[in-house]
Amino acid sequence: MRSNINSVLGAEISNKRRIIYQPRSTDKNINGEMMTAAGEWFQDEADADSVNSDSFSAAMICGLGCVEISLDFDNSPLGRPFG
Repeated sequence: MRSNINSVLGAEISNKRRIIYQPRSTDKNINGEMMTAAGEWFQDEADADSVNSDSFSAAMICGLGCVEISLDFDNSPLGRPFG
């Protein structure tokens, strides 16, 4: 049973999803590429890949995996992403 869980966890790690932001309509003055780049930066700074993998692992083993990624204002006055 443990080898099956390890196989699924390995597949999740090697097949990470990429979030792409797109404006709902073309008349909006929002650049989807800029929003996608900002989202990727936030995820990189918060180490979101590791956090999400840990959550997925907990969900596979325990049935519940929770994630909170937010801004840390205690150590950085401008707010630093963390997970």
